[in-house]
Amino acid sequence: MRKRILIIALSLITGLLFALPTASFAANPVMTVDLGSSTGAPLHGATGFLYGLANNSTPADSHLTGLNSLDMTGQMAPGGLQHAGGDAFVVADKWFRTGGKYVQIYMQDIYAQWPYPNNFSDYLNKVTTIANQVKNNANRTKFLYVPFNEPDWIWYGNSGTKLTNFLNDWKTVYQLIRSIDPGAKIVGPNFEHYHSAAYRSFFTFAKANNVLPDYTSWHELDDTATTWYNSYNDYRSIESSLGISPRPITINEYGKSTELGNPGKMTQYMARFENSKVHAGLAYWFMEGQLDELLTPSQTRAGAWYLYQWYGGFTGNTVNVTPPSQNGAMQGLGYYDSGRKLSAVIFGGGGGLDFSLNRIPSNLQTNGVTKVEVWGVDNSNKNTSSGTYLISSTNYTVSGGSVHFTVNNLNANSAYQLVIMPGSGSGSGGSFDPNTYYKITARHSGKLLDVSQGSMVDGGDVIQWTANGGANQQWKIESVGSGYYKITNRNSGKVLDVYQASNADGADVVQWTANGSSGSANQQWSIQPVGSYYKIVNRSSGKALDVYQASTADGANVVQWATSSNPAVNQQWSITP
Repeated sequence: MRKRILIIALSLITGLLFALPTASFAANPVMTVDLGSSTGAPLHGATGFLYGLANNSTPADSHLTGLNSLDMTGQMAPGGLQHAGGDAFVVADKWFRTGGKYVQIYMQDIYAQWPYPNNFSDYLNKVTTIANQVKNNANRTKFLYVPFNEPDWIWYGNSGTKLTNFLNDWKTVYQLIRSIDPGAKIVGPNFEHYHSAAYRSFFTFAKANNVLPDYTSWHELDDTATTWYNSYNDYRSIESSLGISPRPITINEYGKSTELGNPGKMTQYMARFENSKVHAGLAYWFMEGQLDELLTPSQTRAGAWYLYQWYGGFTGNTVNVTPPSQNGAMQGLGYYDSGRKLSAVIFGGGGGLDFSLNRIPSNLQTNGVTKVEVWGVDNSNKNTSSGTYLISSTNYTVSGGSVHFTVNNLNANSAYQLVIMPGSGSGSGGSFDPNTYYKITARHSGKLLDVSQGSMVDGGDVIQWTANGGANQQWKIESVGSGYYKITNRNSGKVLDVYQASNADGADVVQWTANGSSGSANQQWSIQPVGSYYKIVNRSSGKALDVYQASTADGANVVQWATSSNPAVNQQWSITP
C-alpha cells in the first residue's frame, strides 16, 4: 500500500483496429482459443479492490452492480485512522448488497501513522479489540483478517533475525485472533513482493506451529505482470513439497500507480489471475472510493470500468486461451456458455494479432457459420469514458471446427473483446455488447423502461419511470440471430414479452421467463435505428414498443402499437450503457 497521493499524467493514444478474414497468416503473433476446453467456472477474482469504497454512499451502488461480479475489497480496521474513509464496517453493507463476497480487514490500518508505529504490545491490544468487534458483527463470516501489511519491510524483514521475529509475532497474533474468533479466516503473510526463500521459511514454520493462513497473500506492485507465473508456480511447489493443501491465493494489491485505470495494462493482470484462479485487488495509490481508478475523481466511469464489466459478464466456463508468449504483453482470457450460446475473449497488449478459434461448438454456429464481433474500450486518461464501441461484425465459415482471422493496429493502452455467437447469415451484426446492461429511455418523456416495483414474477408489468439506478431499469440485449434480440431485465432475469403473444394494438408488454435460450417470437425484438434513436419491434406481431398515449408520467404503461418508418416519439428509444 502507498500512503501518498500521486498525480500522474497518462497519455492516450487513439488507434484503429481492423478485423480481416484470411485463410492463412504468419506475419503476426498468434493467440489460440480452444472453445472445446473448460478450465472451470469463472472466478472473477481480479475484480477486487483496496479502499475501493469510501463510505456507505461512495461509490454509488450502480457503479458496483454494473460490474456484474464482485470478489473482495480490502478496507480499514473498524474505527481505524489510517485514511479519511474506507472503514470496513461502514462500507460492508454497501459491498454485500451490491454482490461483493468478502471484505478483507487491514488490521494495522487502525493506526494513523505510516509506516505503522512499532509497538507490538499496543498492537496486541488493538488486535483483541478488532477481533471482538468482528466476532460480534452480523457479517462476521464475510470478513477476512489481514493482521500484517507488508511485513517484509514494515517492522520486520524477509531474512535473518527480522524474519524470525516476524514468524514468532505471526504465531502470537494468529493464536490471539483464533482464541477470540475460532471461525476466523486469516490472510497472510502479505509481503510487498513474493520472496521464495522467505515464503518457504514462513510456511515451514506455520505448518509446524499449526498457524497456517486460510488465504495466502502477497502484493504485485512494482514488479511487472511478466513475473507472475514464476511466482505462482514456485509458491505452489512450496506447498506441495511441504505437504500443505493448496491455499486460495489473494494478491490483495496489484498494479503500478502508472497502470491503474489503463485497460490495456489491466488486461495483462486480469488474464493471468483468472487463468490461475486467484483472487486479487487493485492497489490503492490515489483516493478511496474510486474503485482504484475505475472511476474518475468526479465519480464517473473511466475506460477500465468497462473492461471489468466485460470480465464480470463471464458465465459458463472459462476456456483455454494461449497467448503468443506466456510472459509477454499480449494476453487473453475467455469463456463459453452453452446455455447462452455465447462466448467472449478479452485481450490486449498492442500490435497486430492472428486469432485461431478452434473446436467451435455447434451451438455457436448457424449452418456452419459463426459470427465474431470485435469490441474496444480505450484508456480515458482518468477522464469520463465514452464506453465500449463496436469495431466490426463478421460472419466466418467454420472449417474443421475452426476459424482464423487477423486484427491489426491494436492500441497497447486499450482493451478488446471478441464476442462469438451463431452466425446470422447476413453479416450485419448488432451493436449491443451482450455483457453490458443498458438503460432504454423513451425519447418523449426521458423516462426509463422499468419493471414495476422491481417485480420478480412472470407477468410483472413493464412501465416507464424516472431513472433511479435500480437493477429493474437495466437490460441485457443479446442477439438470437436473424437480426432479433432477447432483452433481459437485470433484476429478475426475465425477458421483455408481449403478453400471451397478442397481435393487437395496446397489448401489454410484461416480463416473462424466456421460452428456451432464445425466447419465443413474442420475446424477440428487432432494434431499428431512427436517426439517433431506435424503434424496438416485436418479432411476433410486428408492432413497436410504445408508451401508452404518449404519457410523460411515472408509471405510464408500456404496450405494443402499430408503427411506421417515421414512428411517433413515444415509440423512439435511446439505448445507453
